[in-house]
Formats: sequence, structure tokens, C-alpha cells
Amino acid sequence: MAISYFDVWKKRMENNGDIVQSRLNNSKNIFNNSFKDDASYRLAKLKSKEVIDEIDLDIRLANDENNPLKKKILVRPDTIIEVGDYITYKERSKTKTCLVLSVEENLISPLSNTQECNHLAKWMYKGNLYKTLSIVTNATKYTEGTKAVDKSIIEIEARYSIIVPDTKKTRTIEMGTRFIINDVAWQVTQIDYTTNIGIVNLTLGKSSVNPETDDLDLGIADYKTVKHDYKFDIPSNFNVTKDDSVKLSYSIQDNLKDIDYDLVSVEYTSSLIQITKDSKDITIIGKELGTGSIKLKVNLNNEVKEFNITFNVVQTSVNEVKYEVKSSNNYTYRIKEGSTISAIKYINGVADDTLQIDYILSQLGQDLLSKGNISIVKKTNNSLQIRNEKINTNMTFTLTIINKTTGDKILDNQVITLKGV
Repeated sequence: MAISYFDVWKKRMENNGDIVQSRLNNSKNIFNNSFKDDASYRLAKLKSKEVIDEIDLDIRLANDENNPLKKKILVRPDTIIEVGDYITYKERSKTKTCLVLSVEENLISPLSNTQECNHLAKWMYKGNLYKTLSIVTNATKYTEGTKAVDKSIIEIEARYSIIVPDTKKTRTIEMGTRFIINDVAWQVTQIDYTTNIGIVNLTLGKSSVNPETDDLDLGIADYKTVKHDYKFDIPSNFNVTKDDSVKLSYSIQDNLKDIDYDLVSVEYTSSLIQITKDSKDITIIGKELGTGSIKLKVNLNNEVKEFNITFNVVQTSVNEVKYEVKSSNNYTYRIKEGSTISAIKYINGVADDTLQIDYILSQLGQDLLSKGNISIVKKTNNSLQIRNEKINTNMTFTLTIINKTTGDKILDNQVITLKGV
């Protein structure tokens, strides 16, 4: 009976494991191999929430027929995209940044529904300026944008909606936080974290511009409410050992108090180091030997301060290890004589009290020890006592003392002489 192609394929899939998984893996491979061939392909950047750096991202674009600002963005299989992430790509000569509003993961190619950001939201919190790309919509036309004045008159109450990622930074937005949009002041009247996990929907009602505190030119409400006195203690350079980590030691104060360190970000392009930031803590891991620089950016209320910090990834330092051996009676013993031999280990010139020693005897020494002609007793972790118990004629053997932990030879083939009275 002839074996069909399907039987051969099925058998091969069974040999490779689960048939369903094999089919899925095969589909992923086919999709990956042809991913860049589509006309909608773009090389984009992914900026994940709470992460400092951007990463390259292969995408395919699909338009939304109802809204030109909305895009369906497909990515390669097994790529992780989350609601609230930013995806940036170039369309002709224009750079566009989209906010991920939802993600469909039950496909070979994960698909994110996005909308192009059209506004840089700026707000003040405890005297500090915060910024993030956002989606602003005029919500006046919706139901919540109307109010009844009396039974016969309905007045339109102006509203705006802002969508931002749900991050530590945007969690500083509170009820009553004020924004400037289209040279008009607005304040937050509703905050929704739960309808779409990963993003924050803000509803804004109209406020009044206050020339004494608001800066319309900069588009920042409550900009002039706090006088600042910044003190910067930023290092100009640092060293990090390869395959080790250091924390950047720095401080920024305003009126003698630490600023909100979420206003600080780090920019770098080098592959020599890896950087993670958690509030104030900036941890640097050395990956490859070499020199480079990072940029510390501080988003202040009236400017962005930038500090260039050079770094050097250095080789792991090698500790200098030395040993010193002392004998209380040298190495020649008459009958019933002996000595205490002790060893000291120094690491970079400092005595290390963790040393444990052991010893090795030449064949003659082993024979003498087994017959009780000599004795060797460990006194402490780093010392031993050796005695001539019975030998009254001249003979020699060798003793080697080693570091029990590392096997290093501390005393190598030391000649021990036994002699008569």
C-alpha cells in the first residue's frame, strides 16, 4: 500500500512532538520568513511602559477605514506588545507615534489596535513638569458634554478627552489637574483606569486661564506657581567592572528637597552597558570592555537639563594572593623534637582568616607516619604540628602544604630532616 504525502508529513510531525504545536511552529516560520516582503512592512521602534530605552520592531500596517489616525499594527510571532506601549515609525518623511489601545494575541502574528498621538500633554505636579504623548479628542459632542439649563434649553458644555499610558508618571495626574489645549485651560473632572487596563482615560472640563500662573506660550497650566532652587550633584564619569554592576551615585534637589526622580531619564546607545532605572536608582551592568557615555536628562518645570557622563567598562580585577609560612623550629628534628608550622593567606595585603590547610607527604613520609615514627597533628585550620617520635638516624622526606579550598600549594616539597641525638 502506497504511503501518502500526508502520512509522511504526519509521521514527521509526530517525531517532532505535538502535531498542533508543530503546525503552529511551521506557520510561524513561514510568516517570519516572508514578514518583510509585504508592502506594508516598516522598521519601527517600540517604547514599553516604565522602560528607558526603545527597541527595534518589525511591523506591518493596516488602515482603519473609519479613522485615518487609527492603525492596526501586526508584529512578528511571539513578540510581546502591551496596551499603553508606544510604536514609532516613519511614513514617507513624517515620523508617527501611535499609542497601543488594545492587543489581539490569539493570532500567529499579534495585532495591536493603535491610534496616532496628536498632542504632547504637559502638566504640573508638586512643582515639577511632566510630559507624555497623548491622544486628545474633542468630547463636546458626546452625551456627557451637555447639560440642561431649563426644560426648554440645552446648553453644550465643552469637554475634552485625553488618553495616556498608565505609568508611574501619569499616575501623578489627579482630579483637578489642569492642561492647556488650543490656548484654553481645562481641568480633569474624571479619571478612568479600569475600562481599558494599561491606559488612562481623562475627561476634562473647561477651566479659566490664569495669566499669573499659566503659560500659554509653553502650553503649560500652573507653570508659575512654584519658585525653584535646583542643586545638582551629578558625577562626570564612573567605572563599572565587566559582568558586574554599580549604582550611579547622584542627587538633584529643589529647595533642599529631593525632586521626583521619575522626572529623570537616561539616554544611551552603547551595547557596552545595560541600564535599569527604578525611581532614583540607576543600575549599570558592564557587558563589554570599552568606554562611552550616557546622558542624564532632567525634565524640569522650565527646561530640560542634560548631563553627559562618561563611563569605562574595565576588566574584572584580579586579587593578589600571597602566602606566608612560619615554622617554630625550622625543619630539622632530633628524636622527640618537632615544630608547629602555620600558614597565613594575604589578599591584596590583608590577612584572610578563612584559610584551611592540608598536607601531602612523600612516600617515605607516609610510611613513617603510618608506623608512628613521626606524628602530624592539625592544631588549627591553618597550622599543624609535626614531631620526630622514634627516628634517631639521619633520613629525609618531603612535606607539601596546600590550601584545602583551592588546592594552591603553600609549601611545596619542603625537605624535613630527621636525625639522631
